[in-house]
Amino acid sequence: MSARLATPPKTGGTPTFTAKVVCAALSLPHGTLSAWASAGVLKHFAAATTIAGRARRFTLSDLVMLAAIKRLTDFGVAPMRAARFASQLEDFMESFGPRMTEFNYRAYVSGDESALPNDELVRGQIAPDAWMKLTIYPVQLVAELKEKLGLTETAPTQHEAESQPAPAKRKKAARRKVAGGRSGGAR
Repeated sequence: MSARLATPPKTGGTPTFTAKVVCAALSLPHGTLSAWASAGVLKHFAAATTIAGRARRFTLSDLVMLAAIKRLTDFGVAPMRAARFASQLEDFMESFGPRMTEFNYRAYVSGDESALPNDELVRGQIAPDAWMKLTIYPVQLVAELKEKLGLTETAPTQHEAESQPAPAKRKKAARRKVAGGRSGGAR
């Protein structure tokens, strides 16, 4: 897959993405996304609001939540529960900002579940009897999505950098060309 899937159209300054681009970025079948939309999994997304005759558009925030839902459902969590936990992820990201480096989903023998930020940000004790734990790294997740969507600036490769003359050299070369063109005669 290429590093850049599409040039995102902007609506009100925020880039949005079609379902096709979202599915490609998340390696998610379009039918699964449609089923989640029909079942109400997307009801808290910006993309939940649709206009008749127009395709659903997703924001980067929607994609982060969808990526979390996909990872949780791949782990065996039901889509509606996964959506609830993804919503908590979004709330934690807003509350803790860059201090939140992990989002930990835990399933317990008792049938209880929890979804919490990094353990050091949690007040109180974390129950030790989790039989299953899934950690999502939000910063890495956002960076991966931005790269797949072409929202990051990429540095030129060494070959590209070497093949381009430095700005000062380009100016001198242009001046010489102009100067040579004006004299027009042989010396």
